[in-house]
Amino acid sequence: MISNEVEMLLNDPDFKIKIVMVGSPNSGKTSLATRFAKCEFDMNKSYEHSTDTSIQLAKIDVNDKQVTTEIWDCISELGVAHEEKRRLQYLNTMAFIICVSLTDESTLEDALHYWIPEIKKYSPDTPIVLCGSKLDLVKNDSSIGTQNQNRYTTYEHMVHQAKRSKCKTYVETTCISDVTVVQLFATAIQCALGLYKDDDSSKKCSLM
Repeated sequence: MISNEVEMLLNDPDFKIKIVMVGSPNSGKTSLATRFAKCEFDMNKSYEHSTDTSIQLAKIDVNDKQVTTEIWDCISELGVAHEEKRRLQYLNTMAFIICVSLTDESTLEDALHYWIPEIKKYSPDTPIVLCGSKLDLVKNDSSIGTQNQNRYTTYEHMVHQAKRSKCKTYVETTCISDVTVVQLFATAIQCALGLYKDDDSSKKCSLM
């Protein structure tokens, strides 16, 4: 059920949903942002890690109203100077997506010990979606991918880490699958609008 406050926001032609994505190099966030905003993904392309913040726009439908989503792909570098830049970029964020690669355990360690604390420091009340990316490289499913390798952790452990870190939820994705990418951003948008519920009741509203 959409509140009157959210309904007023959706009726404002200038309203934009600001989603900020963070994560260490090799976390897959740039590919996911591009896949959602531009419907583009080149499996043969080697994506370099973000050396600067980029913003991509996507039009979505929320309860039959078209709304612009700003997807901020924040710089991946750690350190005080880069943190100060991100602090300003975090202003007015409605939801965060923290990306970790299911093929690189260091990205999870960075998320737990750096990215989540940084966000909690500057935006303590903003919902966080923890995202496990590159599912196609670890899932033994020929319909998703063939370059499979052992994942370093289980889905259940990732859900536990998300709950322990006070993230709103955990979602696994692959840029090869439209379904998982849409699910990720739909979840983040529902969190941004205060519509997400763990019991699936959020699905009663029309999103995307």
